[in-house]
Parts: sequence; structure tokens; C-alpha cells
Amino acid sequence: MPTTPSTAAAPRFVPTLTEVVDRAAPESGVPPAPAPAAAPSGLHADKGRAPPHLPPEIAEALQEQITQRVLARVDAVLAGRLSDAIALVVLEQTRFMLPRLREEIAGSVRNAVSAALAQERDALQPRPGRGPA
Repeated sequence: MPTTPSTAAAPRFVPTLTEVVDRAAPESGVPPAPAPAAAPSGLHADKGRAPPHLPPEIAEALQEQITQRVLARVDAVLAGRLSDAIALVVLEQTRFMLPRLREEIAGSVRNAVSAALAQERDALQPRPGRGPA
């Protein structure tokens, strides 16, 4: 059953199927060897391990490099999503707190105005033993 490949480009670091394999069993009864899929950057489909022909030091360095690149991408995505989530929570909490904040601010302004008026009134009233100001 032939299929046509998609014209859309696959993401850079996602392995893609490059060959269509017929699922029918071969006539000889021996299953065919699996066709190796093209893997970017020397990766194989066996859970991201380096090719077996690489020395262990290089394989570990390659694995560490890939791990760091993946973590950097995850970090960038999480930073954006975390920022959006925090902004949403702050906005919701601000909306919830707004009436209470308005009450507190109005009370503080009332108290400040009352205190200022009382001080001004006291300053303008003549005191016994003192002449008019």
C-alpha cells in the first residue's frame, strides 16, 4: 500500500520514518531485518544511546551534550509557560483583592484627611492667653 510522503518539514530533532515497510510476513518464514530509520546527529532509535562503535568517553560526552540541549529547550518552554501561569494567577488575585484594596485606600485617605483637618482647625482656633494669630 504505497503512501506519499508529507511535504511538511519535520522538526529538526525528531526522527522520521524514511521507508514504508510491508507488514505481511515474508514467504520464507524468517522475519526481515528491521530497516534502520534515519536518525539525526548520530542518534539511534534505542532510547537516544550513541552508536555502539563509539568509545565510551565519546558516547558519554554525546549523551551529556544531547541531555543539555534537551534541558535547555525544556527550560525555555517552561520559563514561558511558567511566566504566563504566574501572570494569570497574579491577575486573578489582583481582581479578587481589588475591592478590599479600594476599601483600605479609601479608609486611609479618610483618616489622613480627617487628621489634617483636625490639625488645621486646631491651628486656626485662638488659644487662651494667646492673642490672635
